Amino acid sequence: MFIAVHVGCGYHSESSKAVLKELAAKSCVRGMDVMRGAMDKDSQQIPQAVQAVEAALSILEDSPVTNAGTGSNLNRNGEVECDAGIMYTSPGGVTGKQQERTSVFGSVGAMKGIKNPIKVAVKLASEAQKEETGEGLVCPCMLAGSGATEYALKHGIESSENLVTESSRKRLRLTEESIQGALDSQARRDTVGVICLDGSGTVAAGSSSGGLLLKVPGRVGQAAIFGAGSVTCINDKYSIAATTTGVGEELIKTQLVTKGVQSLAAQECPIEALENTFKNEYMLSSNLGRGARREAGLLAMRAMTDPCDNVTRIELVQIHSTHSMGMGYLSSATNDKTKVRFAENPNVGASENVSKNMTLDSVFIRIE
Repeated sequence: MFIAVHVGCGYHSESSKAVLKELAAKSCVRGMDVMRGAMDKDSQQIPQAVQAVEAALSILEDSPVTNAGTGSNLNRNGEVECDAGIMYTSPGGVTGKQQERTSVFGSVGAMKGIKNPIKVAVKLASEAQKEETGEGLVCPCMLAGSGATEYALKHGIESSENLVTESSRKRLRLTEESIQGALDSQARRDTVGVICLDGSGTVAAGSSSGGLLLKVPGRVGQAAIFGAGSVTCINDKYSIAATTTGVGEELIKTQLVTKGVQSLAAQECPIEALENTFKNEYMLSSNLGRGARREAGLLAMRAMTDPCDNVTRIELVQIHSTHSMGMGYLSSATNDKTKVRFAENPNVGASENVSKNMTLDSVFIRIE
């Protein structure tokens, strides 16, 4: 079993790194505990990997220092509107044929008043498997705005009137003095994500975000969009999960995470696969204009189990085009401890060479 989290890309001060490292470690441990049996769900139909992603992301959403759930960036009306999404793929039947593998998706966009948006996304995903409601209607896999809030309350998911914090109000007040000041503050607050592999072979990926500071009310970012926020797949060789962070509009236009997963599924070297994809499909994408900020990060995991020795090999790769991006990870290997670190590029933006504005970090893990 394996879990990895990221706490967003952007600029992180030394003091914020210390807080985020502790939070990332706590999130990893919580997710691993769920997979080891301390499950919160009564239903056994929800894979442990999904429960782990939900639990880990809920830790991040509950903290006011992340841009997800409590303390999220405020829109132009001074409100919190959250996006969240979950995708998972299960290995299917004994034969492992492609058509027997199942991928499931659920998400919410621009949702107000709910403490943990990821819980609503997971509920939608679990209900979407039924294909039809009791009334014979198609089950939705995505809801937005007031419809998402009503759905959450109907299904007993906790609401909150305390999503706006003093820190988020302070960031909004920066606009009264300087739009640039608000943008600088925003650079430190981005989408958070979790990727996971459980003991049954299911891979899951989830993301949660309060969106851009000063966003137009009703705006939906990549965390809620199929193929833009979090993607999973299983083929005959690999199990893959990936999630993104950054400017949502750019990640939606480029479908970076989908293309990243496709490259990991097709190529042998994960580092080369993601480096080329990030460069060609995002940094140099014709779908982005000259004024695009090109600020994004991608965290991806590729797992392969050798049938001869039953050893699972995990390849974890993180790549970003901002000053810094932090990640934490934990495996079920004996005596393994949570590892958290930030990858940095203090010279980002100083060169016209696209490759110099990209920073890649990779880890290889063996689970027996």
